[in-house]
Amino acid sequence: MSDNSPMLYETDESSFDVFAAGILKEKLEVLQNTNTKINIGLSGGRTPLPIYNLLKDFDLKWELFNFFMVDERFVSVKSDQSNYKNIYDSFFKHIPSNNYPMVKEGYQIDTAVEAYIKALKTHIPTRNHNQPFFDLILLGMGEDGHTASLFSGTEALNENTQSVVKNYVPKLNSHRITLTFPVIKNSGEAIVLIKGEKKRKIVEELYTLEESIYPIHKLVKSDLKMSWIISKN
Repeated sequence: MSDNSPMLYETDESSFDVFAAGILKEKLEVLQNTNTKINIGLSGGRTPLPIYNLLKDFDLKWELFNFFMVDERFVSVKSDQSNYKNIYDSFFKHIPSNNYPMVKEGYQIDTAVEAYIKALKTHIPTRNHNQPFFDLILLGMGEDGHTASLFSGTEALNENTQSVVKNYVPKLNSHRITLTFPVIKNSGEAIVLIKGEKKRKIVEELYTLEESIYPIHKLVKSDLKMSWIISKN
């Protein structure tokens, strides 16, 4: 296990969104004091969208922030299934920050992956093992222990060099585009949003067992600074 002890924030489900938005605001305020460009990775899904909607109303130096996607379905950015579209509607279009979708219209998936790798190299400084350095990455976790689009039994779990890959997920019968473990581990901090009793129990297991079937365990066993925002019920 990492020497970095995890930070655990717990709140009732009814106040989860406001509570999480407040913690993220504090984290971003600390980062913006550097007065340099700040690079943030955002996850999609249902859980973070209301938090982004609250975050947009805070008086931050939004012009300092670059926002990138953690993972994406290979669908049009106009589709309601697009993580980027949903985050854009609730957050990006309301703030003067740069944001970068993983999918562009007319691109095949391999071309989209190559373009995103190039975007990361262009806009983000590198650190360990020449991986892009995100100041902060916001993650979720599924009830199967996956994070980003890094699912059990998929090829992307074994990726050790590339920062972005396409990943076929048999249980979903579809390809995803995702950041990989090497780039996530290279971040300044990862914050994981957790709702549901089953996920709470997974978090407990992650920190008590040396080995785990859950993909996110790879982050727990690394030197990554991790914070967990968890609903109590």
